[in-house]
Amino acid sequence: MGRPWFAPKAYGYGFNPVTWEGWLVTLVFVLLVIATTGYLNPDGRILHLFGADRVPLLRDLRPNIFEVIVALLVEIAAFLAIGRLKCSGPWTWRDGSTS
Repeated sequence: MGRPWFAPKAYGYGFNPVTWEGWLVTLVFVLLVIATTGYLNPDGRILHLFGADRVPLLRDLRPNIFEVIVALLVEIAAFLAIGRLKCSGPWTWRDGSTS
């Protein structure tokens, strides 16, 4: 399995990136979510901001809200699966106490 990319959170539930690979996966996830939700903007300002409005396929591709939600759920599931596989310990609720 190699060295873990994520570590369990000290407070709460979940994981935090601890290596450059973990940070890269987190950054790619955030960029994917931003790109996916950019399609919800009806006037295309998000696409224009990134220059994607000049790409004919992206300009003409306008998924409906259901397709965007499904894409977001797939992205979240993939991120959580990678986090679970590459985490150094179990995800349990932690309140920061040492007892």
